[in-house]
Amino acid sequence: MRAKDRFSYKEIRKEIERHIKKDESYASILNLYGAVFAVHEKNYPKIDPGAGLAKDEMDALLRGGRCLLEEDSVRIDPGLFRGLLGDIIATVQENSPAELKKLPRLLELEEFKSDGRLEQFIEGIKDRAKSRLERYLADQKIEKRSKVDREILSFVLLMSLIPFYSSYTRQAEEKANFDLWRRGSCPVCNQKPNMAKFRVNDGARLLGCWLCKAQWAFPRGECPFCGNRDGEKLPSFYLEEDKIYRLDACKKCRGYIKTIDARTAKRDVILDIESIVSMRLDARAIKERFRQPEKILIK
Repeated sequence: MRAKDRFSYKEIRKEIERHIKKDESYASILNLYGAVFAVHEKNYPKIDPGAGLAKDEMDALLRGGRCLLEEDSVRIDPGLFRGLLGDIIATVQENSPAELKKLPRLLELEEFKSDGRLEQFIEGIKDRAKSRLERYLADQKIEKRSKVDREILSFVLLMSLIPFYSSYTRQAEEKANFDLWRRGSCPVCNQKPNMAKFRVNDGARLLGCWLCKAQWAFPRGECPFCGNRDGEKLPSFYLEEDKIYRLDACKKCRGYIKTIDARTAKRDVILDIESIVSMRLDARAIKERFRQPEKILIK
């Protein structure tokens, strides 16, 4: 299965403008993400993530419930990563408050002075969700030495890693059959999904990965985090003002995932953007004492 989630920057910008026209309160954060997406778009042609497994090897892993990166790895060129990180930092500064003026200090740390040191640093931050990355930055004293808040640091670093992982997924989709995957975590990188949609053409539930942008089918009546299938313990909540969005929660593990019904929206949707404009559902989840999935948003 190959997901339609490869939107051009023109399509992304058009969708951002549509949402801003609908609700101007999202303008600042949507424009920031739009600028970041533009940096990604510029760098995708330069990236060779090295998806080296053959089709039969990928399919065997997926059939056996093992994500692709258990046996493979994403190739991250240190020079390209450094340049991409510099562009992301400049973009965040341009689109965010003035107190981020210290952010370029990150590139002055010893970890960024040579390709060898940077390769070691990249190995340390790879495959980490936001909370684990922030702990790593604290342990390595990156936050203290750069004098930049760890949440901002994790944002710019994750946004610099995402194009490499997303490029790997694009290569993997050309070979692998994601329909063989039956788990709630990502078939490529094993991260937890942060958003779901009901596919516009047939209503199938697709989960989306925040890191590598893979999308994969998963049963509606099952929690992707703990496998709970007891319908009485799987409540759903809607936004009263816009019922194309819903919160699918689990009373067993207290996890939740937000879902957009692309059929009702009558268009294919960009999950990264929909995750932002549905943040009122996150507030509802907190109120109902469900746990937030990993986030990479600057609030």
